[in-house]
Amino acid sequence: MQEQDNNHMNEIVKTHKIVAGSRRTYYIDIRKSKNEEFYITISESIKRNDGRGFDKHKIFLFKEDFNRFTEKINESVEYVKNDLMPTFDFDFFTKKQDDWEAANKGKSIEDENDDIKW
Repeated sequence: MQEQDNNHMNEIVKTHKIVAGSRRTYYIDIRKSKNEEFYITISESIKRNDGRGFDKHKIFLFKEDFNRFTEKINESVEYVKNDLMPTFDFDFFTKKQDDWEAANKGKSIEDENDDIKW
């Protein structure tokens, strides 16, 4: 799959999809630029309340930032889980996602979100 970003062709090497509730979906795409560099895009798609499609947001993460980004996102998540919400059952959401993935096994991203074009 290829996609036009900043007037360049960028190949999507691999995609991870995370369905988050009934309105939000996240995509983590590993991409290859035209000069053979790899980078990651993290996209959020939110179904609009007015029924007029989706609001979309995207973050580009380049190789020089991978280690610092990973370190800070992990620190932030651990702080929320261990210090701010230590009694909350975060595994509930993992189970819910696993159930959703099992129920939708074999469906492609394009089949499910034909009207979402990045």
